[in-house]
Amino acid sequence: MAEVSTPVRSRAAAWAARARRLAVNLSLAAVTIILMLVVLEGAIRWWGRSGPVLAVLDPVLGKRYVRNFTGRVYVAEAGREIELRFNREGFRGPDRPYEKPRNVRRVAIVGDSMTVAVATAEEKTMVVELERLMNRSHPLVEWEVMNFAVSSSSTGQELVLYREVVSRYQPDVVVLAFFVGNDLADNCRRLTSGKRIYFELADDGSLRQLPFHPSSRRVSAWLNRHSRLYTWWKEANDQVKARVRAAMGRTRAANQIFCTRETGDLAYAWELTHRLIARFRDEVESRGSRFVVAVFPYGPQIYDDLWQEIPEQAGACAGELDRHHPERRLGRICRAEGVPMVRMTDEFRAAARSRSACPEERLFYLGGREHWTDAGNQLAARVLHRFLVAGDPERSGPALVDQVLGDPGAGSPGHGTSMLR
Repeated sequence: MAEVSTPVRSRAAAWAARARRLAVNLSLAAVTIILMLVVLEGAIRWWGRSGPVLAVLDPVLGKRYVRNFTGRVYVAEAGREIELRFNREGFRGPDRPYEKPRNVRRVAIVGDSMTVAVATAEEKTMVVELERLMNRSHPLVEWEVMNFAVSSSSTGQELVLYREVVSRYQPDVVVLAFFVGNDLADNCRRLTSGKRIYFELADDGSLRQLPFHPSSRRVSAWLNRHSRLYTWWKEANDQVKARVRAAMGRTRAANQIFCTRETGDLAYAWELTHRLIARFRDEVESRGSRFVVAVFPYGPQIYDDLWQEIPEQAGACAGELDRHHPERRLGRICRAEGVPMVRMTDEFRAAARSRSACPEERLFYLGGREHWTDAGNQLAARVLHRFLVAGDPERSGPALVDQVLGDPGAGSPGHGTSMLR
């Protein structure tokens, strides 16, 4: 037996020795990788300009920002650090009580990254400028304009946000900001697949909310908040994917909004958007508030050279494009549903320094390829203010502000019916 067991013990000892060496080597490799990651993290923090990811997925709202955050964050498109503040709900701006003070009137704006405007200091955003203009033109009451916007949002997600959060603040006016650049596609799961809340049309034409299951990857969420290396890698990866898609000539679904021939998924997206706007109006007006759709222009609508790029990204409908089609199409929806709608494209084209998206153009970052600059935010606020106080030129009747001020109970839950219909 000893002659048999000795080789066995020798082989066992050899395997144990190999296992120990492997464990040591793996440990050394792991330590080396960790040290390299620490060095890269430090290098990016020292030389890089990447900020933390502050938008987080929410199982009820789809997406919001980190609650109760205040701090300076580098925003690449602005090329500088911006002081950002997100309140207890996870949206930009100060905390306000749910119960509206007696002499206060509230305007709530729901939208996407164009409205949240993280590349603009809070005091220069459209929302804050509109609040200043409202208090200046109608000083007998105090006006509060509240920003309920989050990047990559959609009309359906904003409807859920209104139900769950916005309505609790008893707004007198709710403004649905519709961004031409991506909202139609973002409304429809057939055209996009982002991490947001989607609705679909049931067989009877009614709206049905699709299940939303945000990722529970806590490690990823922690890295988004605390690792500049991780966020830099994600941004670089997204840029590479965008370049590959552009090189392959792939269709950008969002640009189909300019197509005048509505068939297939595009027709479905427009019908879905119509139903979402109608439902939004019903729910806002059932609480005694006024509902408005504000159409935010897209860079190619303002700058001719950017418009020339749209046919290359519009797929099969490239020969049937109209840069004014989104406003006309939304206008038909709003007229059918009795919803006031404000357009801004003409004012932005008039204010643009040129018809070219040159870097010096002042209304959009990167000459129309990104979000509004400070000047763009100020212009949007002036256009929206004029609409609220002067009324819709295509509709008769008093302006929204006159309706609100003439109805002391407006904004209270369950108060009456809207005068807009």
